[in-house]
Amino acid sequence: MLVNLAAKYGRLKEEVRDVMGGKVLMTEATRILNQGKAEGRAEGKAEKLLENLRALMETMSWTAEQALAALKVPEGEYPKYLSMLK
Repeated sequence: MLVNLAAKYGRLKEEVRDVMGGKVLMTEATRILNQGKAEGRAEGKAEKLLENLRALMETMSWTAEQALAALKVPEGEYPKYLSMLK
């Protein structure tokens, strides 16, 4: 709407478009929503990794550490997943 009001003024129109057109102000609600989505994705990823971990342990008779290595989980994250298995 502001772009339409500034239609006669080329430079002003460009500035209004730059400020209002492409830049989105992040509201607190948007930030919380995005954070929740990210946490949900991380939780889903961890659950899938645990599912795969258990499957490898069962079908291949591997230890949890062997399965974690096969899934290319960084060694620093082993304690996190080992505690989630229990």
